[in-house]
Amino acid sequence: MLISFLTITPAVQATGPHAVKGTLYINNEIPNDPPYDFKEITVKLIFPSNATYDETIYEFDLYNDNTNYNIGFFGHEEETANIKVEYYGQIIIPNDNQTVTINTDAGYIIDLHITAPEIDTEPPTKVTGLTITDAKDGKLNLKWNTATDNIAIDHYNIYRDGTLLTTTTTTNYQDTGLTNGQTYCYQISATDTSGNEGEKSDQKCATPTKTTPSNNPPDKPINPNPENNSENVSTNPEISIYVTDPDNDTLTVHFFNASNDQPIRTVNNVENATNAKIIWSSLEHNTTYYWYVVVNDSEFETRSDIFNFKTVKEDKTPPEIYIKKPENGSLYIFGTKIFSGLLNHPFIIGSITIDINAKDDESSVSKVKLTIKNNWCKITENLTEHPYTYEWKSFGVGKYTITATAYDTNNNYASTIMTAYKFL
Repeated sequence: MLISFLTITPAVQATGPHAVKGTLYINNEIPNDPPYDFKEITVKLIFPSNATYDETIYEFDLYNDNTNYNIGFFGHEEETANIKVEYYGQIIIPNDNQTVTINTDAGYIIDLHITAPEIDTEPPTKVTGLTITDAKDGKLNLKWNTATDNIAIDHYNIYRDGTLLTTTTTTNYQDTGLTNGQTYCYQISATDTSGNEGEKSDQKCATPTKTTPSNNPPDKPINPNPENNSENVSTNPEISIYVTDPDNDTLTVHFFNASNDQPIRTVNNVENATNAKIIWSSLEHNTTYYWYVVVNDSEFETRSDIFNFKTVKEDKTPPEIYIKKPENGSLYIFGTKIFSGLLNHPFIIGSITIDINAKDDESSVSKVKLTIKNNWCKITENLTEHPYTYEWKSFGVGKYTITATAYDTNNNYASTIMTAYKFL
């Protein structure tokens, strides 16, 4: 016979073993398991708290010895305990409101009588109509008919390969994370609100499979660069096209000269929804060129429209360039011009924004290279956007040479040089 103890706080110094035991009667009968579930019935011996000690509880789970309980403990002489029964989560006081006062006796025999509500022992009906469909890619969809019960259905139990997988309150379930090609077998049972489980359904088996995607051709390439019908394009232009594929395939893009259908260049491993780019080099000046692309996903290919651009006229004229700021003969203090025309060279105290004017009437300015140097330092910056400015913040003292060189798209260039004195 097994005895279960749970002690919150010892009430007194232990002086010897005692036992309170007896038989539990439910509704004037000795209960049987089933229909009663003895795991849901516990006899409690409760010593109330007093000015010195906290409440002390000893328990005996009825399933340890059917309807006979036996609670053993030490101490508690001259204390009176209440006897109560926990029945399916409810505390029930015995009909005769049993108490026991502990003295030096070792054992006390007290039979308990409780009035308890009727236990629902009728299980739900057997689940029928289980069907399983392949939801593809490691997923199976299960569906079954609603079971019935004399009280109410609480949930359904889903068994996979004989083991409880999960529960659900609905009559359908999607099992995920499965291995494609492996067969899985299922049964479903219903459980009512009293915990009674009905008969399992007939077993059904199914095998998830991988989705076989249908490949689609790449989309028609768009957004050419240079834009269609562009003019004054470099004789060594970068040309690009935007390519997409409905299946997110990696693409191969072939660039062709539309005038003779000869290949220009091929770009491999182009990701979906990106631009494929090449350099079409050594073109003639003032000439119109036609081109197109063919994009391939290893199974299908799609051709673009034909695009054209015209290259720049031959240009041998260098750009025009001069330094707007600082001005020769001017004094600047932290970027502000104080006066001009009284000095031979600009004098700069603190930081200043250098401003360069560059233009090219034949083509366009591609960059301005700025160099600031003296005997112990050198600063070089490539300015590619108008306005061509540079914030000269670095500390310096003495004489500096400022050189600005403008380059056009045909590699013609021109330079301007200035001497300046800087302090701070």
